Amino acid sequence: RECKSKHLQFVSGASYTAYWLGNFIFDLASYLVTVAISFIIFFAFGQDWATSSSSGFGTFLLFLLYGLSGIGFAYLVSFLFDVHSTAQTVIMMLSFLVGFLLVLLMYFLRNIDSTKTAADVIVFFLRIIPPFALGDGLFNLVMASALSSIQGDKSPFDLDVAGWSMLYMGLLSGVFLALTMFIDHPSRQKRREMMSFKATHNAPAVTGEDEDVVKERHDVEGGLRPSDVVQVQGLRKEFDLPSGKKKIAVQNITFGVKPGEVF
Repeated sequence: RECKSKHLQFVSGASYTAYWLGNFIFDLASYLVTVAISFIIFFAFGQDWATSSSSGFGTFLLFLLYGLSGIGFAYLVSFLFDVHSTAQTVIMMLSFLVGFLLVLLMYFLRNIDSTKTAADVIVFFLRIIPPFALGDGLFNLVMASALSSIQGDKSPFDLDVAGWSMLYMGLLSGVFLALTMFIDHPSRQKRREMMSFKATHNAPAVTGEDEDVVKERHDVEGGLRPSDVVQVQGLRKEFDLPSGKKKIAVQNITFGVKPGEVF
């Protein structure tokens, strides 16, 4: 949105659906490269909790579901920002705080008798955020592996291990992407622009116009061009600047386009 590349693609004829699905597929493919590198590191350092025959597939599925849900979640959060670098920084910080520090905090609170009940309820809501769901699932996988000699082997798909996290992210994957496409749909943008259009306001008169411009205005406003296929009367466009002032881009322009005329 910042550099208007999306707008340029739409003007060039790109499909709205193809644009978002194309971005989603590209981001997912890029993410899977990171997942592959992570598993190489797991194998290199002998992390059996993530690579063993009993947990390997579950761990991979947990990462995959995080990619499917996390990408759509990042799209949604990005709508809160106008600068892409700021959005990227905030999302990275949010992922660290929620996916690591908050997971540890919830673990300690769930092991304190006075806060256990409240923490168990809060966790169910926090799993809506994909970074927390991933962090919680990975933490439970590690704990299940460490306590296997005492509690016995547990499947990664057990609800008290990574099952809840997988379920949340699996269900929310399509929801986040659907919400993104709904919020950014061209019809909604058009509706917002129409709501901001003030048809009752008259643009101030322009002085010092060229003779051909004055004649065009006179003919269009006087109804002397009934055959025009397009007519614009008194169009004015302003942009809000960060300083609070307004920048006038178009001031009281009037013109008509005749049939067969290239404008």
